[in-house]
Parts: sequence; structure tokens; C-alpha cells
Amino acid sequence: VMWRVRAVNGADASDWVEATLDHDTLAGPSLVGPSPGAVLQQPDEPVVLNWTAVDGATSYTVEVSTDSTFTDAALTRTETVTSTTMVVQNALVAQPYFWRVRAALASDLLTEWSSVGDYEVAGLSKPVLTSPADGPFTNVEDVVLDWEPVPGARAYNLQVSVDQNFAVGNLNVDQKNITGTRYS
Repeated sequence: VMWRVRAVNGADASDWVEATLDHDTLAGPSLVGPSPGAVLQQPDEPVVLNWTAVDGATSYTVEVSTDSTFTDAALTRTETVTSTTMVVQNALVAQPYFWRVRAALASDLLTEWSSVGDYEVAGLSKPVLTSPADGPFTNVEDVVLDWEPVPGARAYNLQVSVDQNFAVGNLNVDQKNITGTRYS
């Protein structure tokens, strides 16, 4: 950018003084984690975004989106934090996410955006059935269905049917929000 200035006093004016203003763009933070393409298993691996500090930064703007170009504001969550770490709350499972960050410096200066990182939040694991034994010759008198707890599950839905396709009209049991790991 070129700029110049001169002094004036009525009809008298000085010569122009010219200068060049070189405004280099300020590099943004570098992403630290999660590693590119990470699949985070809930609840054991919470979504924790980390990046390098920028000297003189007063805060950081973080964008998390399902849109890799960050052009759709409806799909982008923007947060401002003062540390180099942010925990993402309430992420949808089985969904790829993209994120980037930039620093705010004194005098309203902003760095460039970082590179774009990506991760995915994995859904809950399938329950492991423990009893009764799976098979056509299992002899049971009192039917007690039992399964292993799934980390992060708040409840379980259970269906029992004589139809292997579990058609709605053929369900013997359709129980929702079971809070334990047994059903009789």
C-alpha cells in the first residue's frame, strides 16, 4: 500500500512525502489435535480441539462446521475462547466435522485462519448379548434377556419378535428406555 502526506497553510503547501506500508498477513495458529480424520469414540474420547499459541493473542475464534468451506452460517458454530483448547459439546454422532481457528491480537488485528482440521464423532457401540445363549436349541424356562452395558448409553430399546425382520405388526415386545441391562 502506498501513502503520502503534505502540510498545508492556506495557499502554501509542502511537497508530498511518500511511503510504502507493508502489511504482512499474520500466520494463524497451527492445529495440534485431534489428528486429521480422527474418529472419536464417545464418551471415552471427548472432542477436545487444541492449537498452538500465537504471541500477543488476546483471544481465539474457533469455527466448527459440517460444511468444509465454512460458507453456510447455519452449519457453522463460532466460539471465542481465551485459551488454546476448546471442548466441543453436543456433537452429533456419525457426522464429519471441520474446524479452524484464528487469533485476535491487540488493536483489532486478526491472524489468518489456520488450516482446516477434521474429525468424526463415532456412535455408541452395539451391546454385547450375554444370555440366553444364541441358538435355536437354547432351552429356557424363565426368559431373562441380559446384555453388557455400553459406555455412554443412558437407556436401551428392546424388541422381541418371532419375525426375523421385526415387522411392526409382529413384535411381541417393543420396550423403550430400559435403564438397566436386563429384561424379563
